[in-house]
Amino acid sequence: MSSAGRRSRDQAHTTRGKLLDAASRVFARDGYEAATVDDIVKDAGYSKGAFYVHFQTKEEVFLALLDARVTAQQQGPSDQPPPFLDSPQALYNALLLLVQPDAAWPPLFYEFCAHASRKPDIAGRLARLFQGQRDVLSATLRRGQEHGVVDPALDTKVAAAVLLAVVNGLPLQGRVDPQAMPGESVSAALASLLGAWLQPKAERPAPALAVPAGLGVALALDYDVVAEAYEKHLDKTTGPFVTPLLEVARLCAGQRVLDVATGTGAAARRAARLVGPTGYVVGVDRAPGMLEVARRVARSLGLGHVDLREMDATNLSLPDASFDVVLCAIGLAEFPAADRALREMVRVLVPDGRLVVSTWSTADRVDLEGMIERIAARHLSEGQAASGFSPFSYGVPQTLESALARAGLREVAVRRVKHTLELSNREEVWDVAHGASPRLHALLQKADPALREAVRQDILAEAERYLMGGKFRLTSEAVLGTGVK
Repeated sequence: MSSAGRRSRDQAHTTRGKLLDAASRVFARDGYEAATVDDIVKDAGYSKGAFYVHFQTKEEVFLALLDARVTAQQQGPSDQPPPFLDSPQALYNALLLLVQPDAAWPPLFYEFCAHASRKPDIAGRLARLFQGQRDVLSATLRRGQEHGVVDPALDTKVAAAVLLAVVNGLPLQGRVDPQAMPGESVSAALASLLGAWLQPKAERPAPALAVPAGLGVALALDYDVVAEAYEKHLDKTTGPFVTPLLEVARLCAGQRVLDVATGTGAAARRAARLVGPTGYVVGVDRAPGMLEVARRVARSLGLGHVDLREMDATNLSLPDASFDVVLCAIGLAEFPAADRALREMVRVLVPDGRLVVSTWSTADRVDLEGMIERIAARHLSEGQAASGFSPFSYGVPQTLESALARAGLREVAVRRVKHTLELSNREEVWDVAHGASPRLHALLQKADPALREAVRQDILAEAERYLMGGKFRLTSEAVLGTGVK
């Protein structure tokens, strides 16, 4: 193909991607029925003629978004073999990655289903997508049967249909009745269903299933509840590591930046100032409560070019090659499939674009988080402790370097950065540890007063080792990694 032909193809691909991205925003904002083609092209900055080159109708755009969503859920990293489903936990993790619960999607999806039900041709295309989802879920359950985990008598096709109904239905109920259907409903329901589908107890006892952290629906980390405290203590915890992250990113005016696991938006806000009003910053996170705080703070600072969206890092609903720089500040270790998340970050980078990530170092080099993890583990139940989550899983520089290389980056470089936190008294240590740690907050949220006091006393006692010259000095180290696409 000639260079002119390649440019034309690339331009068409970019235009289609931007139209899909705009459609996603407009549908989320206005709903399916109220959204119009005019709204989509206005948001994308194109003419209606450009729209009709790629799509004939608004329905086609929505179906393209839905198809991309389903495909992304069903496809793991192409160079990795399927996981061994030889334990209930492994099967649970595999199923949860396939269904990708998302509280923001079901209301829009059901609106489109109601629309499609009146149009046989659209309903047929939607039915084929449903069938594809059920087939993949059924095949996963059959693999569980082959490994002796799932009851061989289970009808996997029926089970897949039930699972899909639960995944699509519970978040919709949660929008109407949040108290009855909290954020963890999907993951808890999946654990309950899978418990009923395991081998009979006489053959294989069914252990308590631990919900993996970092999916935004995880039981172990309640970022929504802790969002206000997280923002309050940001300058004492993860905030100091934003500066070295941005120094490596080398942002300049007019760039397009994606901040993954944005939390309350610290890195996104700083990036927005650096790229200026001619630039564009998108911050994504799975915790709506965190994003609420992020939006409020961004508005108060007049940062209108920061777009904050609820999204899963392992399934970014963003076009290929749409960002100049991607950031991820102290978030990588919390993803249940970090390699998949890294591949998604690389996918949305333009050629020669830069990815910059930071993650906590090893536990012995992160005083505050290390202390919290030790004390939380001391008081966690066996089921909670089994989740396998560790904020230090990429703390060895070589581990992070290898992960970035596997994701397809070149010119990979990794270094350590440090910050020392000074606190005036023991109560301030407790306030920061309890208020800024979702993991500790999750432990204490439903704890009885005796357990809460025991954890508090443990924190205060261990803090004494960091008392120097009348101040509590806790040093934290992060590993900073970068690479070019």
